Amino acid sequence: MARIDTLAKYREFLAAGYTEQQAEVAINALKEAEDVTMGDLVTKAELKLEISEVKREIREDFLVLRQEFRGLRWLTISFGSAIIGCLLLPIKEFILAYLTK
Repeated sequence: MARIDTLAKYREFLAAGYTEQQAEVAINALKEAEDVTMGDLVTKAELKLEISEVKREIREDFLVLRQEFRGLRWLTISFGSAIIGCLLLPIKEFILAYLTK
């Protein structure tokens, strides 16, 4: 972005009938506004860096979630097997008792 040519603007203000003091105040206001605006801008390189950092953080979070899910899946399978075992034991005993009569 091009910077404001303050000398040219100063001359324009004087030509428009501003006093020197008024022109200087106006130029200072323009400079402040430009500095604020320029301070808010980012370069493509800065934006790319920020995007890559966010992508890295998302990948790391995803890997953590994947590990937690694997652990949860193992836990679910373990508990499921235990519950099925508890349900099948009485059935097994009933069948064995029926067969041994």
